[in-house]
Amino acid sequence: MTFAGERLAIESRLNTLGGNLPEIAWANVSYRPTAGQAYMRVEIQNSTGRLAGLGSSADLYRYRGIIAIDLIVPEHTGTETIRDYMDALNVVFRNKQFDGITTMVPQKGEYMPQSRKGWYKFPIAIPFYRDEVA
Repeated sequence: MTFAGERLAIESRLNTLGGNLPEIAWANVSYRPTAGQAYMRVEIQNSTGRLAGLGSSADLYRYRGIIAIDLIVPEHTGTETIRDYMDALNVVFRNKQFDGITTMVPQKGEYMPQSRKGWYKFPIAIPFYRDEVA
């Protein structure tokens, strides 16, 4: 699987199974949020690839990454909506295998939630990996 194939698989999973999720603002694609409507910003962050095989499997490489999602809701509306979206992300990604990708348990991202210009942003990180035989 290529990096482009990885992106397509992840985006496809969100588009087809994310029915209970808000609109998606994809990385580096123009998006204008609708006032008062939640949305999420999605970016696939790749880490380094490593040799994962030994002996007769010496051509196996493992590529790790993070599906970084910012859940963004109107400011001062509480966290119930965010928690509902987190539950929906768990259904779509928690310990799943699809199209050559394995995802782990979604978790709170590395930075703290932030309020800015009428929006409240809550980070989610979904670790994943894919294997490739060279």
